[in-house]
Amino acid sequence: MSINVKLLGAGEIKKVAPVTSMTIWRWVQEGKFPAPVKVGRRSFWRSDEINAWVDGLSTGQDTSAQATVAAAAAIANSDAAAAAASH
Repeated sequence: MSINVKLLGAGEIKKVAPVTSMTIWRWVQEGKFPAPVKVGRRSFWRSDEINAWVDGLSTGQDTSAQATVAAAAAIANSDAAAAAASH
């Protein structure tokens, strides 16, 4: 059996959850976001766990963390649309 799991760094996580690093770490401590795995001194997140967390957004299983990410993404998308329309 082959499982295609990638380790995602903080930069990739911020693309998925457009919030501050402090918010991500608080969510991890509160159990609202997947915990990272340590490789040396760096932290990485398993892509399968992040995908499952994102899937919770689309199935209506919003936690407060997921609702915050959804709202931040909506704001980012509306800002991008407004910027494109003004050019």
